[in-house]
Amino acid sequence: MQDYSNTTAACAERTVIEESYQKYDPDLRRISLQIHRLQELAFHEDQSSNLLSQFLEQEGFSVEQGIAGDETAFVATFSQGKGPVVSFNAVISKRVL
Repeated sequence: MQDYSNTTAACAERTVIEESYQKYDPDLRRISLQIHRLQELAFHEDQSSNLLSQFLEQEGFSVEQGIAGDETAFVATFSQGKGPVVSFNAVISKRVL
């Protein structure tokens, strides 16, 4: 099997990934810390859902909220025409009291 890890395309991809990491790391860390500080019960993660969906909308995603019968669930979609599709899935599990 041939090693393509040092090709021009692979190096360019690593650069794009590193630049994206540097760009989004501060915001995503801040959002993560905010979510962990929130005192929300299971299936009532309204503030957490709003933090994430607002960030994604600011970054150009189309956000559909209230899916699958859950007011806090959402789908965020980003499109740049034809090409590969990348999916990111997250679940916020809060306390059940």
